[in-house]
Amino acid sequence: MTWIQALGQEGDWFILSADQFRKHGDLEREALRQSGLIVFCLSNSWSSQQYWEKCAHLLRWWPHSASDG
Repeated sequence: MTWIQALGQEGDWFILSADQFRKHGDLEREALRQSGLIVFCLSNSWSSQQYWEKCAHLLRWWPHSASDG
């Protein structure tokens, strides 16, 4: 979890993830909570999309997500 702590200390970072942080369980989720980072977890439906398709959708919808968040 050192990468989470490092990003939290550096500041001005957010995390965009499709894995829902289940691999390392509660330790990883607690590190995220303590870091103060903003975390976006993509739903499972994103995993069926190809890499460039995901990128295109993220870029298309990012302005809406950022203004709603």
